[in-house]
Amino acid sequence: MKLVALLVTPLWGAGCWTNPPEPAAPTPSLAPSGVWHSEWRGSYVCAQGQTALHLVLDRTCPPGADCEVAGVFEFGPLASNPDVPRGSYRVTGTVATNDADELVLTVNAGAWIDRPANYLAVGFTARSDRARKRLRGTISDPWCGKLEATRQQ
Repeated sequence: MKLVALLVTPLWGAGCWTNPPEPAAPTPSLAPSGVWHSEWRGSYVCAQGQTALHLVLDRTCPPGADCEVAGVFEFGPLASNPDVPRGSYRVTGTVATNDADELVLTVNAGAWIDRPANYLAVGFTARSDRARKRLRGTISDPWCGKLEATRQQ
């Protein structure tokens, strides 16, 4: 499964934007129909260093088909890496449940919404914990590494 990540020059840093509220979110299910909305905040590593991420996904499961996700991947600076510019792009992909009842996401980069100079949108894969509150994965670009996020909604 692929998730989205960005490649930037090694001179850029990472940062964080405002903290979201901490609502209690129910564990999402992969029922055969309906829309599941989720919001994730965390960070990932690419050539620019540790970078903040905000991922918003809507999942739909058409009858007789794999579940699909679509949303927006936003990135920006962290306090430890404040020179990373903000940017965002659309994402699409798939989500499934594995034998351990974890969500497995494959997300691909789509069209840019706000593109900083010298950045590329790339895919990533990630897996949740059984409670579906944390995502861990890897960026599909060789200049990048891990991705970690916590579900906010």
